[in-house]
Amino acid sequence: MGGFERRRVNYGMRYRLRTLLILLAVAPPMVGWVVLRYARQKEAVARERMALLDDAIRIYCLDVGAPPTVLDDLVIAPQGINPVKWQGPYLEHARMILDPWDQRLEYKVINRQQCKFRVWSNGPDKKAGTSDDIREGD
Repeated sequence: MGGFERRRVNYGMRYRLRTLLILLAVAPPMVGWVVLRYARQKEAVARERMALLDDAIRIYCLDVGAPPTVLDDLVIAPQGINPVKWQGPYLEHARMILDPWDQRLEYKVINRQQCKFRVWSNGPDKKAGTSDDIREGD
């Protein structure tokens, strides 16, 4: 009788060990997949916000005749602008100026007369000029 009980205990331990080994084999790739997917979603959100900002700046240009000096001008009327021309706010709230990593999207006016500009995010590392920067058209 004693041998029968011992076999049952060993079977239970083998079952738990096998389950643990399977879990250890499957879990790391799953975690990696989830992290990668999360990073891609944040990049997609950054691109959507940049596109929204691009549209808002273009509408601002049509109304005012020049691109905004700073991105805050899309939310709050800037000083010295004719209030008849400024038809904003061009964004619902200032949060749209932030990327998914809670950093301000970067903005640079290239040609004021032709309303040419560039909008980009410094990406997850929050540093300008690195390989993870997200630019329109990349």
